[in-house]
Amino acid sequence: MAAAIYERLVWQLQHERGKPLIDAERIAKSVLTKRGHLIPGTLEATPEGLVRGNMTPEEREQDRKLASTFHKWTSPRTGI
Repeated sequence: MAAAIYERLVWQLQHERGKPLIDAERIAKSVLTKRGHLIPGTLEATPEGLVRGNMTPEEREQDRKLASTFHKWTSPRTGI
């Protein structure tokens, strides 16, 4: 069974972006693997992917805001 985060992203790509199923699956797997949310070569979630997949839309929004704030205040070169 595929991870919830994967299934949600495939659905969004199909229904909100108009991507065919095969493309939506390929894109979702690639993006989520690069972000560390899927175990490479599988559709299983990493621990981080499980946490992210279980978040509500409101929690994901808060998480994005925190990440955005962090990136605004760090140097692109040093991360400090």
